[in-house]
Amino acid sequence: MTGSVRERVQHDVVPGVRWIDRDADDRDTYGSRCAVPSAPGAGGPLPGGSTVAIVAFTGARLLDLAVPLEVFAADRTGAGHPVHRVEVVAGDDGAHEALGMLVAAGGVEDVIARADLVVVPWWRPDTGPAPRSVLDGLRAAHARGATVAGSCRGVFVLAEAGLLRGRRATTHWMHTAELSQRHPDIRVDHEALFVDEGTVLTAAGNMASVDLCLHLLRRLRGAAAAGDVARRMVMPPPRSGGDAQVLEVPVSGDEPDDRMPRALRWALENLSSPIEVDQWAATAYMSPRTFARRFRAEVGRTPHQWLLHQRVLLAQQLLERTDLTIDRITDATGFGSPIALRTHFRRALGCSPTQYRAGFRARVSAGEASPRTAAT
Repeated sequence: MTGSVRERVQHDVVPGVRWIDRDADDRDTYGSRCAVPSAPGAGGPLPGGSTVAIVAFTGARLLDLAVPLEVFAADRTGAGHPVHRVEVVAGDDGAHEALGMLVAAGGVEDVIARADLVVVPWWRPDTGPAPRSVLDGLRAAHARGATVAGSCRGVFVLAEAGLLRGRRATTHWMHTAELSQRHPDIRVDHEALFVDEGTVLTAAGNMASVDLCLHLLRRLRGAAAAGDVARRMVMPPPRSGGDAQVLEVPVSGDEPDDRMPRALRWALENLSSPIEVDQWAATAYMSPRTFARRFRAEVGRTPHQWLLHQRVLLAQQLLERTDLTIDRITDATGFGSPIALRTHFRRALGCSPTQYRAGFRARVSAGEASPRTAAT
């Protein structure tokens, strides 16, 4: 790398996070999901003690960076979660002026080169191509096996680097048509919150990036750890990538209707029992047909899909944190039979419950996942 580089660490922004920007003299140079080896197309776990690089461009808002920082950079060692090394690097020359962040030495390619996970939360595709240093860094990172994620317009950088060619991807609903037009070789999903294509992931707007980062944390540390972080963030029940971006819920000045949130809470408290639609709808004081229609509009998926997702998540947590047998986990999650549990678990995660538990415990032993609680 040529030219001089300023070095200054600003510790009072986010403790333990390095904010990296290159000096103006350098501007000419820089122009599964499953916890075990999984099915093709499913992302595997990230390494333990992972390094996360967040690439910031001019025009990025603090919220764009705050989401991955909250999920990956917050110190939760008191809760038994390993520490991630998080570095925020300027992807272009205007980033630190726009965000007011100056910091440590290094260039964007250097930071990406040592990252296990690279997140690009924003880009401005209307101002020309992304810097070559960023594109080269992303290609090299992906080639060596790092995970690369983009959200909102940051997805356009991944597309420009060629990482989305032939893959399914999404972005904010306002930009999906533009993404399809600019990159016809991408299978654009116009509705998904986020798309997991293994080592390449994409997400819609800011709130969808919360779901994406928690999904990545679930891959990295397990469902129980991700669930704990979500609770600390006061997040609602986890959403899957298949949930809709835009929900057909009108905004009014009337008292908010809490019937659907109450119905969701009731279902989470009764996952171990068979849940019939008639009974579930009654908790929201709706007919089954009205309940199904309102559920789809407000939650973004069918009641059956949502219920299966929550039961698989609970099964993951029990496999990670307890020594319960498969039969007892079947009872606790309400799947009805071990065969149903194995079928839905493998369909969602690409491996069996037994493989998932063995893989997770191997990662705990290697220091790559959050340890489970005492066996019950």
